[in-house]
Amino acid sequence: MKHYRMIRPPPGKTIYKGKILELRKVSIKSGNNDEAIEKEIILHPGAVVILPILDDGEIVLIKNKRLAIGISLWELPAGTLEDNEDPRNCAYRELKEETGYTAEKLYYIGDLFTAGGWSTHRLFVFVAEGLKPGPQHLDSGEKILGSKSFSIEKIFKKIAKGEILDAKTIASIVLYKEKSKSGSERPSEESKLMLKRYEKAENFSE
Repeated sequence: MKHYRMIRPPPGKTIYKGKILELRKVSIKSGNNDEAIEKEIILHPGAVVILPILDDGEIVLIKNKRLAIGISLWELPAGTLEDNEDPRNCAYRELKEETGYTAEKLYYIGDLFTAGGWSTHRLFVFVAEGLKPGPQHLDSGEKILGSKSFSIEKIFKKIAKGEILDAKTIASIVLYKEKSKSGSERPSEESKLMLKRYEKAENFSE
């Protein structure tokens, strides 16, 4: 990645602000006649998603019971950034909490916007290697029904069959596979610099 651009959501009126999310109403000019129209956007502090790679190359997924949709999904472990938290530290923490594994090595491979049309939700994607098992430390309210490792070929088959529906997991798996093919899954000096320059969403600056 040749450069790193901070996100800068437009100012507006806060309609609701919860523990994690802020709903904001913003006024913009339409492209046709410069008439002002209102849009609603959701501000999110950002999150991480982790690909835990076992020594045999298989990837650990978790079965996560999701409240909003009422079903369980096969997912990569992930979690929301806390106030002023470095994404790498968040990745270590969430990996331990949701799977019990600790990682000797953690590589940043890219980031994703899950719904750029109406949300600032951004995912920093990491690969975890040198895994050591241990107990989970789930947050209150989390309901993870178990974990299982799969080869990347098996994961793509499950995606094609509709057995993996979680968008961040699908996108992160594709990113990892493409990075692996190009030999660029290890962190470059540019990606290291990107993480050092990371700022919280409240500090929106270029």
